Amino acid sequence: MAKIQDVNLVDKIDFVIKRGIKFKKPVIIEGFQGVGLVGTLSAQYLSQQLDFEQIGFIDSEGVPPMALLVDGKVMNPIKIYANKARDIVIIESELSIPRKIIYELSEMIADWAKKIKAQEIICLEGINVPEEERDYEIFGMSTDEKKMKKLINKGVKRLDNGIIIGMSAALLLKSMEKKVPATCLLIESRRNFPDGHAAAELLKVMGSIYDFKIDVADLKKQANAFEKKIDKVLSHVKKLKKIEGDSEKTSIYG
Repeated sequence: MAKIQDVNLVDKIDFVIKRGIKFKKPVIIEGFQGVGLVGTLSAQYLSQQLDFEQIGFIDSEGVPPMALLVDGKVMNPIKIYANKARDIVIIESELSIPRKIIYELSEMIADWAKKIKAQEIICLEGINVPEEERDYEIFGMSTDEKKMKKLINKGVKRLDNGIIIGMSAALLLKSMEKKVPATCLLIESRRNFPDGHAAAELLKVMGSIYDFKIDVADLKKQANAFEKKIDKVLSHVKKLKKIEGDSEKTSIYG
């Protein structure tokens, strides 16, 4: 693999890509940890279902020392995948990117996107919405008005006002600065737990926008199993709290 660049501003960041990898005008999809883990879940599932290969990784002294074990393989927590036939790149991580390296990392990604003549950077995010109000609506914004019109034609609602924070926000700003078109897609999701249903709905709409077919049945099945497990845990916790509350009443007033 070839090391693209080292940045020695706050913490050294290594952006490492295999030698000889060439693209035409790729779409770069960013999926980092956020509300409902929507970005991470969507990016990971997409890379698995459409046979992406890992072409690199990002490492930094500012990231907590962590090695992922996946099917017996040791992997870097920030991974770069590509499907050269589809001309799509995915940069994803389960990791919460430390605030002190967000801007430097975003600038590196935007610089690399410009270097490989990426047609667009897409950031994937969740919006925290209470369950009773959640319809899995998808909102979007883009630094390119033509791309925004395409999103609207596919049923994405324009996000005119609001605040985007974290890695996606920094990447949008840096991409705009480098004149690389950037889009953010946000879907209603739960906040405190991974929301596979939100990720599945987001992938379905992305497929229609960016012309790929993906079967999200497995992701929904995983989400259903996870939600049942969480419901059992929450139910158990409620019972314990009730028992504790009853015992406190007895000890105080009995």
